[in-house]
This record gives sequence, C-alpha cells and structure tokens, in this order.
Amino acid sequence: MVGRFLLVLMLVVSMPAFVAAAPRPLVMTNLLTVPPDSAIGIDYYHESMGYITRSPIGIQSDLDEIAQITAKIKVYHSPYPIGGFRSPASTLVVMKQIVRTAKARHMYVVWTENDDRVTLTDANWSDYALRVVADAAQAHQAGADEFLVGNEISLHNNGDPGFSDSQLPGRIRELATACKHVFTGKIGYEDGWFKNGTWSLKTMAPLDKLYFTLYEPYHTYTTALDAIVARLGTHAELGEVGAADVKQILHDSEEDWTRDLLRRYDYARLNHIHIWLFTFREADDNGYGFFPPSPPDVSEQPHAIWNYIRRHAFLAYHNLLHCDFYNAAQQCFIGDGYLKQESLYANAFNHPLLATVGRTDFVFRGVLTPLAATGWESWRATRIVFRYSDPSNYYHLDIMPNSQQWQLYRRQHGQDTLLFMGNAEKLALGSDNDFEIRSQGYGQDTLLQVFWNDTKVVDLHDTGNVQVNGYQLGIKNNGISCALSTVLVTDFEQSFDIY
Repeated sequence: MVGRFLLVLMLVVSMPAFVAAAPRPLVMTNLLTVPPDSAIGIDYYHESMGYITRSPIGIQSDLDEIAQITAKIKVYHSPYPIGGFRSPASTLVVMKQIVRTAKARHMYVVWTENDDRVTLTDANWSDYALRVVADAAQAHQAGADEFLVGNEISLHNNGDPGFSDSQLPGRIRELATACKHVFTGKIGYEDGWFKNGTWSLKTMAPLDKLYFTLYEPYHTYTTALDAIVARLGTHAELGEVGAADVKQILHDSEEDWTRDLLRRYDYARLNHIHIWLFTFREADDNGYGFFPPSPPDVSEQPHAIWNYIRRHAFLAYHNLLHCDFYNAAQQCFIGDGYLKQESLYANAFNHPLLATVGRTDFVFRGVLTPLAATGWESWRATRIVFRYSDPSNYYHLDIMPNSQQWQLYRRQHGQDTLLFMGNAEKLALGSDNDFEIRSQGYGQDTLLQVFWNDTKVVDLHDTGNVQVNGYQLGIKNNGISCALSTVLVTDFEQSFDIY
C-alpha cells in the first residue's frame, strides 16, 4: 500500500512541470510496467544449458533472484550432445538438480526440449522422438510441472515433407501422445511466432498448451501478439520475449534496452497474455541476459532492466499528439496528403504533411512503409521531417529504397548538411519499418537519436544547429510514396523508483 501511495504521489508531483512546458491539454500519464507475477515466468539461462556452468550454490543464488519476480521458471535441455563437450547425460544431472531445487522452493517448472545442434530430417525423427520420450520420463521423475516436446523445430530441420507447415503439427501431436505415457503433467510445444497460423484450437489436442518465441521489431511484435491471442486465447503463451536482437547488435545503451523491453512487457500486460522473459543469464554480457556471465558462485550486478522487472522502478510518459487514424475528421496532420485505411499518405514533391507538437523535445515513433518510386534515381526518398518551422529550416531523414540507404540532414537557411548516413540492405518497397526519432535540446546542444527497426543508427549532438528549432513533424514524398501509421509522439520517458 505504501508503494502504491508513493507511486501516485510521484505522478502528481510530476504533473505541474509537464503542464507548464506543454501548450496542449493535460492527458493521462502512461506507465510502462511488467505484468503481474502470476502472468510472467523467467527463462532460466540460454538454450540447452551448455553455455554456462553453475554450482548448487550458484543455482540457489539464481533462484533467490528469480523468486523476487515470479515463482515460474522454464529450463532447456538438449537431447543431443552440445558441441562435443557436454553429453545429454551430463546435462540431465544439472537439469534435474535445477528442477528439484526449484520444486523444493514451491516453484512452477517448465522443462523444454531444445535441439539447435542436429538438423532434423524424416530419417532421424524417430531417434529424436525416442530421446524426447526418455527425457520426459526424467522430467517426471524430477518433478517438472510441464514438458515441452520441442522448441522451434520449424527452424531446425532440412525441409523434408514431414516438417511442412501442414505436417509438422501432426508429428508434434504424435510425440506429445507418446510422452503422456511417461509424463503426467501438462505437455506442450514451443515454436516461432511466425508459425502461429499453423496452429488452431482444433489442431492442438493432445497438446495442453502452445508457446511462441517472439523477437521482432516492435510493430511486428504487437501484430503477432494480437494474432496469437485472437487465434489461441489462453491456450497460448509467449515462451520467449526479448528485443528484436541482442543488446550489442541493437547498439543499445542500458536506457535504450530497458525502454525497448518494457514496451513489450507492458503491451503483453495490457493484452492479458502470459509471457516468459528471455533470459535470466547468458554467456555474453551484451546478449539477451539480464545478468552477465560470471564464475559459478559469483553474483554480478544485473543490467538496469532487472530493477524494473523487480517492480522497483517504472517508466512514465505523456502523449503529445492525439490523432485518430480511423477518423479523418480528427486528424492532426495538415498538408498536401490524405488518409486512407488507417495510414497517412503525402502527395509527391509538394509540401509535407505536418503535425504540431509544441516543443523541440519529443519522441516520434511510427511505422513507415515505402510504396512506389516515381523514377530510378538513387536520390528519390520518403522523407521524415521533424523540428520543422518553415521550408528552409528542419531536419529530414531520407529513406531511399533505390540506393538501399538512409540519410539524415539538417536543412538550415535553405542549405542541406548531411549529418549521418547508413546502409539499409533490407529496405524494400512495401515493407513495414519501425522508426523512432528522439529529439532533445536546443541550438548547438541538440541531441538526435534515430532507431530503425529497433536498431540505434544515429546518436549525435548537432553542434551546427542554430535555426532548426521548429515545433512540427511529419512526412514528405520526395519521389518515393509511403504510408505512415501507428504514430505515437510523446515526451521523454521518466524513470521513477519505488522503495
């Protein structure tokens, strides 16, 4: 109760500063938080347990940390040798020790069979199935509550007919039936989200539950989550939830990574689906793990996200723009363009479509879809504009499918200055792309950050800025037509601690 009172108090105290800074009416504070502990679990270590060794003391220490969050863990075991240095028998010893230790603490344990070392074929499937059934008996003996007969088998096979989208579910169901003879708890299967269309409530039995792994740019994550909930309801859980890639490849700072993960956790919370956070610890400090690698009995400091997962902190923000892309009468973008099918389109080579946010500090997020080019020239672009005051002063991010590039410019006194450029090898006409532009500061103290499909591609101070301090943002068709959708413009997220 004290924590809830402090939470409300902090939000009330923070309101006057926001009201004074923003010319728009005050709106409700938005919070980014994790789901309740009953709706989350923790994936304990990276797949197959072969990458990290923990002693019994280390396992107890890990479970102490996890118990602060949830009483549910998911562990992974490979039915095949791991890289030639750990046999299934040796990993079984560790697995059973973890399961028994967790059950002694009254935790709920999901045992997942995971093969990412051996390519499965029609010829060796029977061998895989025998190994899995044997492991199911071991999982039952150790006291596991659930047993998953495989993980992402749709990825780890050679494409034989038996692994097609139409035939793999039948093969999985047969394996689940065999496991039910030796494992009395719930039995399920885990696959990539992109296979959710393969499954339905009619094709699940005898599986009790389906899990899906989900590592995608944010808009794909939300779309996939919505589809899984609509198709399978409470019979499905998100078995691995993480960012679109490892922390290092995304070029994320601690703050960036925390924000990205919290957005995903919060969306799951709002849609009432159980999720499993990937992952507690990993071999690489800049991978998916919340804790860095460490010697067997040494506890290292976790990444910043762990404090939020423990509910000792949360992020809060306010919307700065209120657009209804379902209703043309409630549009906040004005200019030479039109609204169609919940997306905004700008007419070619004319004035941009602009919305006013009333400040230079903002976060501009959305989905941009380049559609068609009016010529072959490399310079043709879809243009995201921001801090726009007039045609001679604004920033623009040019998305250029013809040359597979993006370029960030400052237009000041009518002159363009290239600030940054990069390759966009997968930029294709018709592809949906997440973008996030973070603008902060004024004049020579202007900080600009750009995230493209969740990867940070720009992080710079523009010391040459004198005049580009406008309050408008939007899109411009500069030879590449586009659709803009799922727009969200906010102030910068603020972190609040709860003690």
